Amino acid sequence: MIATGKLIIPDDKGDLVIVEATPTAYKELARTKVIEDHCWSMPVLANTRLYCKTIPGDLACLDLSH
Repeated sequence: MIATGKLIIPDDKGDLVIVEATPTAYKELARTKVIEDHCWSMPVLANTRLYCKTIPGDLACLDLSH
């Protein structure tokens, strides 16, 4: 997913990575553990909240307004 010039990437370990969207280089801006399982679907961004769902159906919500 891309938002405000940044790629929002879930990985297979439950981390969420924010990367600068540029064709010249990989520049990781942030990484955090958001869930303890694989992300089942793409995250959903609604206003300033990001939702991630696990395979068993657990939901994590991150407030990105700060």
